Amino acid sequence: MKALFKLFIALLVVVVIVVVGAFFYIDSIAKKAIEQGGEMALGVTTNLESVHISLLGGEASLSGLQIANPVGFKAQTFMELGQGEVAISLGSLMGDTVKIPRVKLSNIRVNLEQSGKNNNIDPILA
Repeated sequence: MKALFKLFIALLVVVVIVVVGAFFYIDSIAKKAIEQGGEMALGVTTNLESVHISLLGGEASLSGLQIANPVGFKAQTFMELGQGEVAISLGSLMGDTVKIPRVKLSNIRVNLEQSGKNNNIDPILA
C-alpha cells in the first residue's frame, strides 16, 4: 500500500512539473508547432519570428510569419504576415458560441506567380 501511495505521489509530481513547464514554455512550444505544422501541411518551409500566448488572458499574438515559395518560383516567400493578434472571451468557451472580440492581421504580403500553366498556389494547396 505504501509503495502504491509513493508511486501516486511521484506520478503527481511529474504531472505538475510537466504542466508548469508547458505553461512557462508555451510560446516556444507553439512556435515549433506552427513551423512544423506549416511545413507538413503546405510542403514548404515555414518560419515564425515569435509567438506569445496568454492562457489566462485569452490572447495570442505572432509576428514575422513567412511561408516560402515552392521551388521553381522567383520570389523567396509565398506569404508573409507581419503581425497577427487574436483575443477570445474565456467565459464563452463553455457555451455554445465562442466569442472572439478581436482579430487583427497587419502587414500581409502574398506573392502570386504564374509561369505558363503553372502557378505557385497549386503546389502549396496540393
